[in-house]
Amino acid sequence: RNCPLLRWTTQPLAAAAAVLDAAGPLLAAPPRSPFRSADAAALGIPAGPRMGIVLKSAEAQWIAAGLPADKPTTAGILRKAATASAD
Repeated sequence: RNCPLLRWTTQPLAAAAAVLDAAGPLLAAPPRSPFRSADAAALGIPAGPRMGIVLKSAEAQWIAAGLPADKPTTAGILRKAATASAD
């Protein structure tokens, strides 16, 4: 009943479980970029290097904005990236 070995073996497991629970969000798969080439093409961006630059810029802005999920915000980010790449 009062077995020190049993107590020793279960305590580290409980501690490890607590660490894994706390780290759960960090271990999750990274969010997927909401920007697709079809979205850029719909804005008149031709396929090719410029489209890649626009999509990469939009993704960086999306991350900096805190990964918003709503369509109006992501559409605005993509439009902003497309306009900036035209300059």
